[in-house]
Amino acid sequence: MTNKNLLIGYGETLVSPVTLKHGGGDKRYPYEFQAIRPRLSTLIDAAADQVGTANPATVPHGEAVVEVTLHPAFLAKSYFPRQLLNEFDLRHVGSKGRFIRPQVSLRKDPPEGGESAPVLFVAGTQSSLRALEGGLWSERLPAAFRDDYRKIEDFQVSGAAGKIRQIGDGKADEHVDLEVVLHAGTHQSYVLDGFVSWASQCGAEVLIDKAIYVPMLTFVPVRIARSQIDALAEYSFVRVVRRIAPLRVHRPVVVRAATVEQTVSVPSEAAINSDMSVALFDGGIGHDRLQKWVDEYTWPDTKGTTAKLLMHGNAVTSTVLFGEASSSEGELPRPYAKVRHYRVIGKANGGDPDLFDVLHKIDWVLVNDQPQFANLSLGPCLPIDDDDVHVWTTLLDHRLSNGRTFATVAVGNDGDDADPAMCRVQPPSDMVNAIGVGAANSSGNTWDRAAYSCIGPGRSPGLMKPDGVAFGGSASEPFHVYDPGQEEVIGVEGTSFAAPHVLRAAIGVAASLEAPLSSTALRALLIHRAEQHPTSGGRQVGWGRFETDPARLIRCADNEAMVIYQGVINPGQPVRAKIPFPDIPFNGKVTVQATFAFTTPTDPAHSLNYTKAGLTVVFRPVEAAKKTLPFFNQDSFDSEDDLRRDAQKWEACLSRMRRFNPSTLKDPVFDIEYLTREEGRAMPAKDQVPLPYVLVVTLSVAGTPEVYNSVLQKYKTLQPVKLATQVHIRT
Repeated sequence: MTNKNLLIGYGETLVSPVTLKHGGGDKRYPYEFQAIRPRLSTLIDAAADQVGTANPATVPHGEAVVEVTLHPAFLAKSYFPRQLLNEFDLRHVGSKGRFIRPQVSLRKDPPEGGESAPVLFVAGTQSSLRALEGGLWSERLPAAFRDDYRKIEDFQVSGAAGKIRQIGDGKADEHVDLEVVLHAGTHQSYVLDGFVSWASQCGAEVLIDKAIYVPMLTFVPVRIARSQIDALAEYSFVRVVRRIAPLRVHRPVVVRAATVEQTVSVPSEAAINSDMSVALFDGGIGHDRLQKWVDEYTWPDTKGTTAKLLMHGNAVTSTVLFGEASSSEGELPRPYAKVRHYRVIGKANGGDPDLFDVLHKIDWVLVNDQPQFANLSLGPCLPIDDDDVHVWTTLLDHRLSNGRTFATVAVGNDGDDADPAMCRVQPPSDMVNAIGVGAANSSGNTWDRAAYSCIGPGRSPGLMKPDGVAFGGSASEPFHVYDPGQEEVIGVEGTSFAAPHVLRAAIGVAASLEAPLSSTALRALLIHRAEQHPTSGGRQVGWGRFETDPARLIRCADNEAMVIYQGVINPGQPVRAKIPFPDIPFNGKVTVQATFAFTTPTDPAHSLNYTKAGLTVVFRPVEAAKKTLPFFNQDSFDSEDDLRRDAQKWEACLSRMRRFNPSTLKDPVFDIEYLTREEGRAMPAKDQVPLPYVLVVTLSVAGTPEVYNSVLQKYKTLQPVKLATQVHIRT
């Protein structure tokens, strides 16, 4: 790779604090307090009666979980009735979204499918609920509490039927393996102890030693007769009961494996950068032919294996090392880095239905080894759920929130399922702190989503899933991969190979630079450089087809300047980021492309408010003027089922391209504001921590080849990135 027109760094030197004015007014309420009192009193009183008559074994310490549905006008976290709940000794233990038709809508044209409303999970005793109902009639009730009551649309005990998901059909006496989610943090052991006792009464076996704990939630595998599932779900602190899905690698991901008439040899050199740590979680290697670049780690229960698992593990590993082999020209390219292959599944637990063993192994590696790069081409074979985050997504997103690991995850191969509900992306590819990768059917100029590749949208936030696609093979154009087990090139297809193909590109960028980019910067760069599809939207291909050539990811044309900003924004202090704008005549329209990305802590118990951090970004085409223009609004998802108010600012990635007449721009800027929330509520500024963020901006002008050099001449603090080696980078 040459030094010509490389990615420009130090964009953060163009960022400075700014003071922003915010408008606003009194909040509109759909109901008057006097009018809503009788209805709320009846609802709360009925809920208290249900708690009082419940089987004591299902309400530990006399506590039950009720669902408080707020009016859709109060979707934002800052409107949650925190003071009211605290006053009557009620605990907010989680939240989710629900589409409802409120009795009174504040929207001019309410959508036919209903409006998105927040549902709060609240824990309390019968006496607390009685006190809440009595507060409605208190003459000394503060005005703020009256307003909190006015936000409530519905109030009910969480019913058993609403907790049961994706169980499927079967005989009543058949035993099934379940994943049970409890509203319980590690400090609330009485909730878990009570559940184990109740499950025993239902004839269930609780595998408590495999339980997984995340903030405010506990995930535990349970084996129970199908006829007793309804009874199990009566335990008040049960949030979700779902059947445990099979491991995704069990589906024949290598759909068409065939030897390709192509002779190649492996390189003799060591990896370009031996200091980087790369973790691959898969089915194993089983030989030492790649020992120059691969260390394999096994557990006692994964030493036994199968040919299918080894074939999958070898193909994934080979993709990370050598890439797609159709252009190898006799010798495979030199790997960018050594990798460690963790055989997390073997013959012994290959039939284990709970998948908790596999997840515990992956978690152990992320906590103890903290790799810089990771790939998962496996996971539970089921579509994501809007209401509740799966245990795989919950735990791994939590681990990746430290920003140390760049991770790619295959979205699954059920995109051609006859059931539309099963076509959706699969856990844990819906993580907000990782890249979910789908498959494209061709590496050529004309491409589309591969028919088998799962589609979006993801949950909100995290709507844009898959994040993008990469060539993963198709019947007409297989993905060529070197099979070290057979020492030959084979043709395969699957998102299992698209994901490590993208990981290899990120590793290649890191290996080629003197100062490696952060995991967030690599994620932003890949999304920024993704090739948009001319017709397919975000549901099909996300941000587009990922560029898998590291050289093209960090190289600019003469008529464009791509600048990366790696900054930190403080709470309560908005900043202004200048977009490099050269002082030269423009011979055509100006294109501004921008991508914001950050790594965020997550709130597993609050699927409605899953990300704890967010950014509000305002575009000003002329820095000195007050005029602003929308820049990041998404029209790939334009239905009420996809979008909700207040959602976009909490997305962990925003990307968009806009074209302008040169006369409408003069030193354009982005004004950026950092928002936070904790457990679905606004967080005081004093409790907030600085947020690292990445912004990638490309300014290009048609017919104007002087753009790149002119930007560097005008902005002296900007410098092209430096290459660590002059090794020719191959794909």
